[in-house]
Amino acid sequence: MAMSSWIETYTSSLDARDALTSHPSLSYIAPYTRYADHYSNTSHTTSSTPQNNARQAAKIKDLEQRLRDREEELRGKTRLLENTQDEIVSLTLQLNMAEERAERLKGENEDLVRRWMERMGSEAERMNLGSGF
Repeated sequence: MAMSSWIETYTSSLDARDALTSHPSLSYIAPYTRYADHYSNTSHTTSSTPQNNARQAAKIKDLEQRLRDREEELRGKTRLLENTQDEIVSLTLQLNMAEERAERLKGENEDLVRRWMERMGSEAERMNLGSGF
């Protein structure tokens, strides 16, 4: 394998990872913003009683907690994804090195077999000459 192939693989893997993690929280911030806008628009039309305020405050607190939980979950999944991608890159590099080593050892083995066959051929030739054949 060419030396640049693992570099290209490594670079493309990092680019793919960066594309996936560039704006991870945008997927749920927009719906939350829409809900907050809707909530602020409807709060002006409803009566402002202490019960309504308490309920609305509880809803907001609950939504904020859910948002924090989702953000933490997303951060954990992003870390897991990055670790997995780094492991894939590492294993790819190891595989490439093992394949290069196997090719080198195959060449060495073929050279050793060729030299051994030449030596055995010359010894057989000497023995034939010595015995008169």
